[in-house]
Amino acid sequence: MSTCDASKPKSYSLCGLAVHDGDKCTCYNYEVPFNLRTTLYLDKLMALMKLPARAFMYGQMKYWPIPIDRSNVEMFCEPSQAECNYQVHFSNDARVLQWSWFGNQPKYPFTFEGMMICLGLVNVIFAPMAFSSRRVRKWMGPKVCSKASLQAAVCKQACSS
Repeated sequence: MSTCDASKPKSYSLCGLAVHDGDKCTCYNYEVPFNLRTTLYLDKLMALMKLPARAFMYGQMKYWPIPIDRSNVEMFCEPSQAECNYQVHFSNDARVLQWSWFGNQPKYPFTFEGMMICLGLVNVIFAPMAFSSRRVRKWMGPKVCSKASLQAAVCKQACSS
């Protein structure tokens, strides 16, 4: 929750809910506990294939949580809480200036998280191909021990203990 200036729309453009009540403008935001910014366009790909993009969003929500800084929020509901309410009262003259979940957040084609995921996927895909190349194995030979020597070392260690 923060303050804004009702006469300057730019002051509440990042607000989820902006309310002008009397001479006071209040901005309310929802802090997202999961990453929805990084989709790597998989949501659009799923939509093209007529698959529910909500399934991808659910996966992001379940497996990619983002910690919320509790000192930065007015109210925090624990996931285990049975009931969690936040009551706000407005006068009859109050006006809603803006209503959306996240406000007009800037859009970035690539996020840090997305680039790291993409880099990891590229490594997983291309590493087997690279290591199957004779040229790469010859170059990496002295640096990386072979599978047989690794197995021998593990067996030697297991037998000696």
